[in-house]
Amino acid sequence: MLPYCVNRVNLVRNMKKVTSFCAVLLVVVFAAIAQNPLLDKANKVFEAKNYNEAIVQFKKAYAKEKSKAGKADIIFKTAECYRLTSATKDAEQWYQKAIKASYKDPIVFLNYADMLRANCNYTEAIIQYNAYKQKGGTDSKATDAIKACELSQKWKDHPSRFTVDPVSSINTKFSDFAASYSNAKKGYRYIIFTSAREEATGNNTDASWSGEKHTDLFEATLDPKKNKWSTPVPLAAPVSTAEKEGTSTITRKGTEMYFTRCPEGKNKVVICKIFYASKKGTTWSDPTILPFCEQDTFAYGYPSLSADESYLYFSSTREGGQGGHDIWVSQLDKKTKQWGEPINLGPTINTSEEEMSPFVHADGTLYFASNGHLNEGNMGGLDIYSAKFINNQWDKVTNLRSPLNSCADDFNVVWEDESEKGYFSSNRDGGKGGDDIYSFAVFSLLFTLQGQVTDIDTKQPLADSKVELFGSDGSAVSAITGKDGRYKFELKENRSYKITANKKNYLGAKAEESTIGIEESKDFVINFQLKTTSHEIVLPNIYYDLDKATLRPESKKELDGLVETLKDNATIVIELGSHTDTRASDDYNDKLSQARAQSVVDYLIAKGIEPDRLVARGYGERVPRVLQKAEKVNINGTDYSFDRDDKITDQFIARLKSNDEKEAAHQLNRRTEFKVLRDDYVPKSGSGATGNSGGNVPAEGSSVSTESSATESSSTNSSSGTTETTPSSSDTPAPVAETPAPAERYYVVKKGDTYAAVAQQYGFTEDDLKDLNDIKGGGKPKVGIKLKIVDDYIYHDVVKGDSFGKIAKQSGIKMDELMRMNNIKKGALIKEYIGKRLRVGVKK
Repeated sequence: MLPYCVNRVNLVRNMKKVTSFCAVLLVVVFAAIAQNPLLDKANKVFEAKNYNEAIVQFKKAYAKEKSKAGKADIIFKTAECYRLTSATKDAEQWYQKAIKASYKDPIVFLNYADMLRANCNYTEAIIQYNAYKQKGGTDSKATDAIKACELSQKWKDHPSRFTVDPVSSINTKFSDFAASYSNAKKGYRYIIFTSAREEATGNNTDASWSGEKHTDLFEATLDPKKNKWSTPVPLAAPVSTAEKEGTSTITRKGTEMYFTRCPEGKNKVVICKIFYASKKGTTWSDPTILPFCEQDTFAYGYPSLSADESYLYFSSTREGGQGGHDIWVSQLDKKTKQWGEPINLGPTINTSEEEMSPFVHADGTLYFASNGHLNEGNMGGLDIYSAKFINNQWDKVTNLRSPLNSCADDFNVVWEDESEKGYFSSNRDGGKGGDDIYSFAVFSLLFTLQGQVTDIDTKQPLADSKVELFGSDGSAVSAITGKDGRYKFELKENRSYKITANKKNYLGAKAEESTIGIEESKDFVINFQLKTTSHEIVLPNIYYDLDKATLRPESKKELDGLVETLKDNATIVIELGSHTDTRASDDYNDKLSQARAQSVVDYLIAKGIEPDRLVARGYGERVPRVLQKAEKVNINGTDYSFDRDDKITDQFIARLKSNDEKEAAHQLNRRTEFKVLRDDYVPKSGSGATGNSGGNVPAEGSSVSTESSATESSSTNSSSGTTETTPSSSDTPAPVAETPAPAERYYVVKKGDTYAAVAQQYGFTEDDLKDLNDIKGGGKPKVGIKLKIVDDYIYHDVVKGDSFGKIAKQSGIKMDELMRMNNIKKGALIKEYIGKRLRVGVKK
């Protein structure tokens, strides 16, 4: 049986196929062409598993062979020798030659495809696996291997979160593999590994497989300051001998070791076993074979201790497995200090192919190498897999993907207990030769969240907006936007986040984001568009039946968006104002609009909004609408456009050209609006209100809108000019609710207070607080004075293109009043106020 510690570990991967297929081949094929004496010699060398020499002999025999079938057979056998010595590129070429030489058995297509897959040519490998099936091949491996090729290409194109680097100062042109930590208690700077380098003990060579010296165990130490490894030295006798030693596992204290030794028996048959040695000072004891593997003729190797050192995992061909080499485990009897009878890890872990080099992480995760888990993906040779032990059984096996795995052989992974790094072995391209040792680390993903806060109507950036980030891990951070309205946060892996954006005199916005399950660094972008509360906000599509105040079902769906707005903006008190057009008496319009406003309030209360946060008011026809932005209204299939700042008065409507356009204007006036009266409401205990002082509405892209004008559905023909009639007695207006007075309007300055501290306490900036109290200059506030902390003003954010006259007109005040309210001196220029706020009114 093939040794565990010699050259490439994957030399054992095809032993099951070799013993079954080659036996038939030798009996049938070789008997038919045995008259070639050179071929007879080559066959005998092949039977002895001296594959390197067999290659030489088969090539000599080919030159003397005359028959086409005999030549094809010799080419195929040469390809087999290359495959069995892991010379995959040579094997690929010789299988291709065998196909061109018309080798009859479809197995040639399967093995050719395996070599193409082992050389990363996944596209061509799929073609050859299909050819194998078309030629009559029955091995189900072909179907599984096609899936593995498809996954492998995907993994190459999108690698996982490992960085991989060769340990160049340790690797040589000879085989170096199977690093393990030799003194974990003192850190992870000490390793023991297997090597066939020139310094290995003994003169014997493994001529039949690698041509290298028999392997020994070597140890090396890392200098963390210089990040440099010491020169590796072999473990002294009695551990190192002329026989093959390798693949070790050592206790955390570094005083006990289990390792593989492959003594040669009669007829030089090598059977590997697991040995134990203890250390006193710097000397190792004479190794002793573990009792459970002493008597039988099966191979054992790759020992690996669990973190608590009470279980020993290993690989073996012993009876009772799934086939090939399986992973087994033995438990230590703490009283007798003896290892118990090994238990097979079962079919979830083991396959009919090869499983080896187990390692159990401190968190209980099993890592191992296999070439049999094609359904879970395999990139070509041995791949490294992981599995967790859940509910007393092994869970699904997972491939660790590229770049930890490659189309070559990747095996012997070991991890540091508390860090996401370690070592593994591979014979991939780019190494120094044979197997090499590689270090790996899981790199941290970088996630950022950034965006801009803007006014939803003007599209201008909003400075001094507060953006807050709340993580599922309990973290909370905030940022204040600059003049460009921008913010930026760093996010953590596997977290979900809630984000809010708020600004004084604006409804807030909220959004959610998550990094859970994302395996690549990513920059998230969320832009917030906030709605100002300095003027009324038109609710979308609030419909009523003709002459009724009863809400129609579609209106209730629209109002559900306002319900969420109020729940998220838990500190605002609003007025619901209903308006009509001018085509009825003042008394009728007042009553109908009041009843309709109250119906909205009643609906919101029924949805859980506190009554004392809502004020119903019917304005009738008294307040013509002033458009805050351009609007379009569709009447009878035609869109009619109206401009920003248009005031929809009877005089304005009279100037319109057609009845449909006039009806569109009347429709703009028939609306329900809300405005924020104040934002200092204190939610009652148990009210279920959510949100913060700034409140929240959906972020950009949400389906909920607070912009569109309401439409009146009282007329079956919008262009007919039909006016409304007096509502029925059931629609009698409800009394107008009174606005509750704020509980506190002033703060009395105490000793040690600063303007900044007081401002922060009430959600202001220092400048906002000073502006509110008409305070100029710096210094500290005097003890005992009263600072106003309830902002009754309505503001306008000055943007490019504004003028004092335009702002005054838009706000419904005189220009002198605007100047006086903001202490603006005569002759001041509007450009001096761009980006600032001007007072334009007082909240009712």
